[in-house]
Amino acid sequence: MNKPIKQRIVEACIAVMREEGDAASVSIRKIAKKSGIGVGLIHYHFQSKQNLIGQCVRIFIGQTIAKWGEVVPRGNKKPEEQLEAMLAAAAQFLADYPKIGRISILEDMQHPEAGDNTGQTVAGILPVLSELNARRKPPQVLRREACLALFSIQAAFLRAGPLAAETGFDFYDPKQRRRLIRSLALRLAANISREN
Repeated sequence: MNKPIKQRIVEACIAVMREEGDAASVSIRKIAKKSGIGVGLIHYHFQSKQNLIGQCVRIFIGQTIAKWGEVVPRGNKKPEEQLEAMLAAAAQFLADYPKIGRISILEDMQHPEAGDNTGQTVAGILPVLSELNARRKPPQVLRREACLALFSIQAAFLRAGPLAAETGFDFYDPKQRRRLIRSLALRLAANISREN
């Protein structure tokens, strides 16, 4: 059975984004060629390249978060280690796909809504925070702490150039990024485990 046209367009757009490494290099013509669907029909379904890219970035990041179970094996790892691996996966995604990450973060900041990419990422972190929550803090506290850790990673990514110049921290250096993530994970775990 043939896939619906919108699904074929989205899948082609995501494939082109993966090939190009960023959303800026994606063109409606490349998507049309990849999907076998005419340019006019793509515009009919999505109205603009920006709408299409926005939807595809959300799906692309959602697929990445869904794969956290493969990247972050929960089996015999301590919750603190799982948390660090999840934060590292989020930071690695930004380092690997900086243009897509920038589009995603800025879109979430300009048009925040439930289920946006930031919200999906926070939701992916919450189950591990729940395991650390021996003091039974309210869910809002867990969500707030997850947001603060994620916002720190997003800010370090968005301000990578000035941050490197001002502090010497290089977001794109894997060792330095690992130290940042470890520090954030330890602080987050401590905040969740600590008495009010």
